[in-house]
Amino acid sequence: MKKKQQSKNSSPGKLGPYWTWLIPTIAFLLKLITIINIPGHIWPGSDAESYLEAVNGLVTNGFFSDNGKLQYFPAGYPVIIWFFSKISLTNTLLLLGIFQTMVFAFASWFFARKVFFGKYARLAPWVAFLVSFNPTLALSSLVIGYESLVASLLMISLALLLNNQKEKILTKIILFSLISGMAAFMQPRYIATSIIFLVIWMTIDNGWNKSIKWISIGLLILMVAPIALGLRNKEATGKFFISNNLGVTMNVGAGPNSTGGYTNKATGVNCPSNVKTDNQKVICILKWYATNPIETARLSYNKTLYFFSPWSGPLANGTMARNPWLKINPVQTTAKTEEGWKMVYGGFGKTVSWLWFLGSFGLMIWGAIWLWRNGEELRKIALWAGIPVAVSWLVALGTIGDHRFRIPVMPFIFVLQLAGIRGLSKKPLILKPLGRKR
Repeated sequence: MKKKQQSKNSSPGKLGPYWTWLIPTIAFLLKLITIINIPGHIWPGSDAESYLEAVNGLVTNGFFSDNGKLQYFPAGYPVIIWFFSKISLTNTLLLLGIFQTMVFAFASWFFARKVFFGKYARLAPWVAFLVSFNPTLALSSLVIGYESLVASLLMISLALLLNNQKEKILTKIILFSLISGMAAFMQPRYIATSIIFLVIWMTIDNGWNKSIKWISIGLLILMVAPIALGLRNKEATGKFFISNNLGVTMNVGAGPNSTGGYTNKATGVNCPSNVKTDNQKVICILKWYATNPIETARLSYNKTLYFFSPWSGPLANGTMARNPWLKINPVQTTAKTEEGWKMVYGGFGKTVSWLWFLGSFGLMIWGAIWLWRNGEELRKIALWAGIPVAVSWLVALGTIGDHRFRIPVMPFIFVLQLAGIRGLSKKPLILKPLGRKR
């Protein structure tokens, strides 16, 4: 009887690792079939034309091309596409789609394998399923856009530090910083996420005094890729900068006439005439926020709503018109008829949208609280999953609210929401540190 009981208790641990690799593998194979059948083997994303124009500049003039798109947008993602053009110019986008899908599948497996462990290992397959089969997140690997690769790299880099083998701390720091640096290479806003995570995590595990050395090493490695972008731009233009779109983006979401998101109306802050560079514009906008607290509060509310908004319906706000999921989304299909449009964008649709927003947002917050309250190991997961989401949210408050910016941190939102569902269950939780024998 005792042996049977032991077998029963150990089954989740055995099933967990099995499903965590099987689910991403199935999703990977299905997406390969999709890639073969997509015209051009990949779908265009929000800024696809700009990225491809930047790639053409690299193909024509090399790494130090002065193409304007390589200056306005971070050049990292076009450089990756350019790399595949070196392998095969005619099959560049096919190779890109396969690469993004392969990296996403590996990241999904590695992420799910690391996030929940011990007696919570049974939740790992659910993480693998949510990440691998969420339509918007999963299909983003079949789109020309940085979002899928950044999501994959964030999953891999942050999961690396969940391993408690302290004798391998240098290896973990190097891998974390290199992979996080590649994410920042494509989208510099994730430098803040990586730095904050690195500092907090190392301090918790080792104390401040012992962590200074490791943090310094990590920061030096982390900044290599972004600095490389700055040096590329300096060689191409004579000025050192990573990209020129931060001030422009911030100005769209600032000012008394702004909604906090993209709009067809004239928005922005009236900066002095001597404000010309992107950095000067950023400082000007920050001063406006500081001196207009009521407008800042209004815009922060709107940006929060937009950042966490549904992909379609009356609350949707962002640059996801090319979301592959919208091609088969039943909400979009329903709204194509006059009666369906009234239902989706009328009172019923608004009610459903608000319920979706409040439910998903509330579940995420409750998941973070539940994890924080229930033991040291779960508290670490709350920090680990919460930091990327919180930093991306704060970046949205300083720039614009756009649900597309949520894609790279969706895996971490799923972890918090899954914890929230677990926290709502009636089964009591044993408050005992995980993975420790007494």
